[in-house]
Amino acid sequence: MAVVPDVGALVDGWGALADRVAAPPALHPGYLLAWEGAHAAPGRLRALAARREGELSAVLPLVMSRSGISTVALHDVEEAGIVAVDEDAALAVARAALSLRVGRLLLRPVPAGEATHRAVLAAAAAAGGSVLARTIDTHPRVDISTDWESYWRARSRNTRSDVSRRRRRLAELGEVAIDVRDGSASLDADLDVALRIEASGWKGRSGTALAARPADERFHRSLARWAAGRGWFRLSFLRVDGRPVAFHYSLQAHGVLYALKIGYAQDMADHSPGKVLLAAEIERAFADGCRRFDFAGSAADYKTRWATGSRDLLELSVFPPTPLGHAARWVALGRARATPAAKRVHDRLPGARARHPDQRRTSPR
Repeated sequence: MAVVPDVGALVDGWGALADRVAAPPALHPGYLLAWEGAHAAPGRLRALAARREGELSAVLPLVMSRSGISTVALHDVEEAGIVAVDEDAALAVARAALSLRVGRLLLRPVPAGEATHRAVLAAAAAAGGSVLARTIDTHPRVDISTDWESYWRARSRNTRSDVSRRRRRLAELGEVAIDVRDGSASLDADLDVALRIEASGWKGRSGTALAARPADERFHRSLARWAAGRGWFRLSFLRVDGRPVAFHYSLQAHGVLYALKIGYAQDMADHSPGKVLLAAEIERAFADGCRRFDFAGSAADYKTRWATGSRDLLELSVFPPTPLGHAARWVALGRARATPAAKRVHDRLPGARARHPDQRRTSPR
């Protein structure tokens, strides 16, 4: 088993494998090829692949760079790791990863305690290699095991009354409607509208809106086209008298609604259309028979108010049992020990913790 340089040759089998095991969209080849194309990085995407009786049984997507080999680390990616039919297949790919001629293999973000994490730990223990793990994020989620009304009643009284009040205030301005698009028509025009909405707020002023980052915009447009072709794309608008005042960009696949982007028109911020739309999107996940609603990004306060649980995402630094691997591990350990001290120095610098004032908000508005 070796790194496959021509990922294109694996696409059909890889896609079929990902569908078979209901892998999240971020582990499908179409998702990662959208990233590769958007970032003008042709040829960087690789894969470790295992076969069983001639059929693809496991794939680990990787990226080649000057600094070594790693998984594709993206904003808003639900997870990275191994796509496999079972634990044995995942372990086979993890063992192959330990045999690569690199000092360190970087895997992130990997869900703690799940298949990739278990396989990497087992492979490292068997081979005499080592793994350094650190938590890099926590993703809130709504596990759907009851009906919407029961879930809604379980939210805090403040959350329920605030959403209801915001809905009434919006209704005073005109007819309020939720418009869900699946990308089957006017996809590019709808994305244009969403990007203009996002750029009108604090993300536009701080330069973090997609419209200000060409590679990220290309990726999200390409991702939308790929997902729409599979029936997974959802772009929801909250409209007031027909005018879109908030949007929600998501993927809905294998019974999970993955919330990737949400934005609202800045001139409507006092009415919190983003908050109203978020409540409607979670309710839609219940109505569509989803088993889970996943928030992207970190565990902001406004997300945890809606969540029923969460999971930790890890960065795994995997060091092969070779002189190069041992040297890389000592370097990594030295940096890890230095980081807390460096952070303390940084925190004492004037203005070190300053942020854009709108980033301190605990609500999507």
